[in-house]
Amino acid sequence: MNSQIKLKGYRLATLIHPNNYLRDKNNIEPGCVIFSSARTSYNVKLGKSVWVDCNSNIGHNVSIGKYSSILPMSLVLGSIGDNCQIGAGAIIHQSVKIGNDSMVGMGTTVINDVPDKTKIVHFPRNITSDNL
Repeated sequence: MNSQIKLKGYRLATLIHPNNYLRDKNNIEPGCVIFSSARTSYNVKLGKSVWVDCNSNIGHNVSIGKYSSILPMSLVLGSIGDNCQIGAGAIIHQSVKIGNDSMVGMGTTVINDVPDKTKIVHFPRNITSDNL
């Protein structure tokens, strides 16, 4: 798809909702979409066409690779590779690296590096009346 965009001479729009908290010295590449109430700290790099959804938090010195999506209420303190999806409510611990083409499931807490092309999902246990 990127080759078709270049071939046709299109320029990617960068859309940033006015109700968010973007700090100084951030590098936001073309095609990024940043929704309301997103918060980015200092020295954040968002690659081409990154999606940062509502109420997400991006820590300082974080790099998010091109074509990645950070879904609502996520906390990203580590680096994210290209073509990644970080599910709603996920927590990425500082110094953790998420490899290219990887997915972190909704509500998952990641404390170790994730290799390229990996899906990581924490499945919550069901609570039944017997457990109460």
